[in-house]
Amino acid sequence: MVGTINMDIRGMADIRYPQAASHPGTIHCSAGGVGRNIAHNLALLGRDVHLLSVIGDDFYGEMLLEETRRAGVNVSGCVRLHGQSTSTYLAIANRDDQTVLAINDTICWNS
Repeated sequence: MVGTINMDIRGMADIRYPQAASHPGTIHCSAGGVGRNIAHNLALLGRDVHLLSVIGDDFYGEMLLEETRRAGVNVSGCVRLHGQSTSTYLAIANRDDQTVLAINDTICWNS
């Protein structure tokens, strides 16, 4: 499987219309990326899966590799890019769970 691997971060504000200030809410981090998610699910189905992707040399990259490896995916084809940050997706939602802002930092894929 060739595809993205990234950290997904989702914050949900306790109010309906979050403004530019800090608001109470919840934040959840999870392993993501289309390629990683497909590889993970194929491994759960008992398939022999190898993931080819790129990650940064940071905490997120190490955590994502470990979680993907624990799911049964062979990550030996993932390349660590020194001096780069692992791709990260950040979504901010309101209390109705509607995304009001999303940022996709995939700079390591452009390297």
